[in-house]
Parts: sequence; structure tokens; C-alpha cells
Amino acid sequence: MQPESLRSNTEKATNNVKAGTELGLLFEDTGSIIRLHETYDKKLSARENILNALDGKALENSEVELHLALFYAYYLGLDTRIYERSDWDGERWSDQFNTDVFGETEQSNRFNKTKYTGIQRWLNYLGLGWYDSNGFFHPDPTERILRSMSSIFGEEKKITGDQFMSKLAEVCPELDGGEMFLQANKSYDANAKECTLGLSQALIGLHEDGFVRLTCPIDSRGWNLGKAKPGRDDSIKTDRLELIEIISK
Repeated sequence: MQPESLRSNTEKATNNVKAGTELGLLFEDTGSIIRLHETYDKKLSARENILNALDGKALENSEVELHLALFYAYYLGLDTRIYERSDWDGERWSDQFNTDVFGETEQSNRFNKTKYTGIQRWLNYLGLGWYDSNGFFHPDPTERILRSMSSIFGEEKKITGDQFMSKLAEVCPELDGGEMFLQANKSYDANAKECTLGLSQALIGLHEDGFVRLTCPIDSRGWNLGKAKPGRDDSIKTDRLELIEIISK
């Protein structure tokens, strides 16, 4: 399961097995024999199994990984302000995150530049955004939303923008309006019905790629996708999201 460079390093191998068991991918059988967990779906690739595990164990709660979802929620909530911090290093990012999210509250496991560096390695893998040629991360949760479509829509093919945002916050708590997002962005006002830049870009991209159809009529008072500056077509006539329909899973 591991490359030779890790198999020859007992500490790294032990840490990898520990991570696998915490994510529910592995379990320790009798006699300290490590096996794939019964919930591991052999019909899926290893990457798909890992992503499913991380969705449930690292993004939907903070029991296994304390800071990953919370930091991403904070980063997403900054919107265009992230570009004002394009030259920040890990230490400055971690200090500002601690101040903005936790304030004066004492932390037993404080976020720091080492954790910041580790999280940076996972954001793209999790489908939460992309890195440009300068190594700057742009939040865009397209893949995360695609993996969650069945949970968001259930048996429905078309739901209102309000229903979508409510279910999105429940299924993906690190995204707009979710529990993690609210913890990380204390000034967020849901009544303003304004989607973050990253979420707006993800939804517009899903529409343009044919995964969903966004309906944004002239008279809509729905959620505002204007930060992504959406183009106009037969169904997008304004920035306000009224309905969203699954076209392809």
C-alpha cells in the first residue's frame, strides 16, 4: 500500500496507517493485522475512496482534522480580499486566522505555519480550488459540489436557489452558510443572499459545463452570483439564482 521510501521508515508507515484507520479506510484486525475497512468500496478507485472518507471525516466535521475545513471556510469567506494577501507567508496567514476565528480564546492545538503548509497540499486534491502559475490558491469548490449532488438534490431534479443553499450548507458545512463557514466568518449575513466568489464561480462553471442549469430570470430575488460576473444566455438573464436543475451527474 505504500512506496518503498515509506515502508522503510517505521514512523512514517505507522503515521500513514493511523491516518487510514482514523479516516475509516483501514482497521486493525486480530494480531495487529491491518486490513481494508468493510466500508471500503472496491468498485471505486483508491482516490475515490479517500475523497469520500475525507468528505465525511475532514470536511463535514473537525474530529479527525481540526483545521482543514475551518481554514478553507475562512479562506473562501474572504472573497476578493485573498488577493490583498497574495504575498503572505504561512506564519502571517496562521496568525491572522487565529485572531479572526478564535480571538482571545485559548487553544490547546493552535493553528500554525506548519499546519498551514500541510493543508495547502490537500486543498487542490479535495477539489476545493486550484493553484495558478504563481502558486496562489483560488477557492473553487466545483468537485466538492459534484460529489455532493445526490445528497443535495435527493430524488429531485430541480430545486429553488434557497433550497439549494440551505441543503448545501447542511451537506458541505465548510461552504457558504454551513456550520464551519459561520464559525470562520462571524460577520457573514445570510439575509444578504450573496454567494462568495468561489461558490459563484463553481456554480457558473457547472452551468457552462452542462452539469446543471441555472435559472436566473429578470425578476428574481434569489441568491446573488454577481461576484463571478456570469455571462448571459437563455436561462441566465440576471445575477440572481432562482432555480437550479441537475442536467448530468
